[in-house]
Amino acid sequence: MGEIDLWTASWVQWDAATKQLQYPLRPLEPIQLTEEDRSFRYSRHPDIAPGSYELVGELPDVCIPHGQPQARRCEFIVESRPKVKFTLLEHRPRNVLNRIAERQRGKAWLHADFPLCETCLRQRTFRLWRATLIALFGIVSLFVFWVAAGLPHTPIGFIIPFLGGLICVVGAVVSLRSVSARTLFNAELRIDGSRMDVRDPHPQFVHAVRWAPPGN
Repeated sequence: MGEIDLWTASWVQWDAATKQLQYPLRPLEPIQLTEEDRSFRYSRHPDIAPGSYELVGELPDVCIPHGQPQARRCEFIVESRPKVKFTLLEHRPRNVLNRIAERQRGKAWLHADFPLCETCLRQRTFRLWRATLIALFGIVSLFVFWVAAGLPHTPIGFIIPFLGGLICVVGAVVSLRSVSARTLFNAELRIDGSRMDVRDPHPQFVHAVRWAPPGN
């Protein structure tokens, strides 16, 4: 019972049922939503609290996915993922930027330094280079199509660089998601900004958190 009480009393909570660490947060810059936002846009989340947050304390010097000692710390942005309602008119393709802005406005986020081991650093570097190369290939393909489109008689085959370029640009954006805190560490913020959940962390990381000093 003593160990259970100590773990329960820790500033970070452990949910054994879902295998989640729950880190408490402090608000920095809350965003005030309008009545329309709360009654319609974000009505699925009555407890939504968008804005900027910070961790109450620091992460230990052990990486989350591998449980190895940290080699370096890197800053990541962790976000919530609220579901937003839109009217039928707003679902038109020309309103896609407005829909993106609405989704961003309702998010809670934090900037936090995460510990990375050598394995984490190699994976992160590889994925960043992969996304960069895919993006460059896409840009070059679109440039080739643009040059070919200016020729008097453009062969129909030059549509291939255009399609390939578009696919590569989209692929680069998707590839960048593989270096997010959500993908690397299974970290996500609660809609209400109360805590950051880290799913299925390595046992060594859980041990380091359990015996770390309380948050400030």
